[in-house]
Amino acid sequence: MKIQACIVPAFLTSIAVAQPPVAFILNYGNGGNEKFEDVYAISDGGYILCGITRSDGGVDGTATPGNLIVTRVDADGEIIWNRVVDRENAALLLSVIETDNGSFVFVGQDAYERYALELSRDGDEVWSSRYGRGRFDAVIELKDGRFLCAGRETFNTYQANLTCITPEGELIWSRRYDIEHSSHLTGLRELEGSVVAAGNGNVRALGGGIRPLPLALRVALDDGAVIWQFFSAEGPIMNVRDMTSSGDGGFVLAGDWWGDDVRGAALIKINSAGEEVWQRNLQRLGREILVHGIARALDGGFILAGVFLYRPRNFPAAVIRTNSEGIPRWSSFYNLEEDPRFGIGPTANGLLSVVKNSDHEFVATGLVYTAADSTYDGLLMKLEPDILGPSFIAWSPEDTLLQVLRGTEVTIIAVAHSDYFDNLDYIWS
Repeated sequence: MKIQACIVPAFLTSIAVAQPPVAFILNYGNGGNEKFEDVYAISDGGYILCGITRSDGGVDGTATPGNLIVTRVDADGEIIWNRVVDRENAALLLSVIETDNGSFVFVGQDAYERYALELSRDGDEVWSSRYGRGRFDAVIELKDGRFLCAGRETFNTYQANLTCITPEGELIWSRRYDIEHSSHLTGLRELEGSVVAAGNGNVRALGGGIRPLPLALRVALDDGAVIWQFFSAEGPIMNVRDMTSSGDGGFVLAGDWWGDDVRGAALIKINSAGEEVWQRNLQRLGREILVHGIARALDGGFILAGVFLYRPRNFPAAVIRTNSEGIPRWSSFYNLEEDPRFGIGPTANGLLSVVKNSDHEFVATGLVYTAADSTYDGLLMKLEPDILGPSFIAWSPEDTLLQVLRGTEVTIIAVAHSDYFDNLDYIWS
């Protein structure tokens, strides 16, 4: 009898992964309707969350009046402080970072203008400023201490905008990028001497509709001049909501694929030269999954957070885990109406942002309707680390052929590498 050891390439196999349990799901009310748009894992192990609070019940992020809400919590989700920044016009916060000096910078919209705000570690306002019509969707702190904000300018239509400001919020430069009918930037990553911004360029379709197409720009940090542009008016039709680094010098854009009246999760990877590496249409995982956030995992894969549109009334929070090639490992839908704390709301429960903390756990935020009065609260959900199946890194000899007598027992010991343990011994006989 012959026993032959054969190793199948990993990209052709289904890798065993244990879907992680939820560490906690917490909701935060402030007497009105609260929605968290972004979460950041801060250096003390806790989290800073930002968004909007209002009394009109809308969830589209544009209704007025709306006050800005910021909540700082510890590692277990316990509130350290909560701040509401009063505004009389349309206002919301869409992105937050912790600065190198320990304060927090937020961007969004106030009075229909691009807006930035700095709060101290204790939640006191340091400065705030507006920068003209439009809104900011993302912010990063550059290595030299400046802040770069990405979003859009708004006139008769809107176009992508990058704005660079000092650590005190003073304008250094602002640049508009005219892409087709309209455009909008939603994510940022810094490179050496430049930055990559991602979002959408929109073209007019037959019949007057708008087709969202993925867009990425690499621009110089000194003045915003374009180094390269990733965009094609031929498609694919995709609404890009977030981006992350891929770990090998490239970038992964995450959002929704549109087609045949169905929307599904989608990913596009580009390299550091702005060339497409791969596309992934994840529609088969569910009817319609709207991806709002992406974060990179310890093993190089990705977590996608969003909303699973399960009509007619329930909109569960959705999480998808992929490997480094964008191939799904697992997906999960959290039906929050089954929790006695929550109820059925008129629009979406769901996740709007996701981040990885220093312990490689994923934390997502968004909104959830409460059972008491159908108002909605800010939502914070933490997943335990998922346990990945081991991956073979070497075997010797590469093609092993054993010849044994029938009935003879043979024991084969294989040592496999795991991201969570030094090594794992597997025995077959």
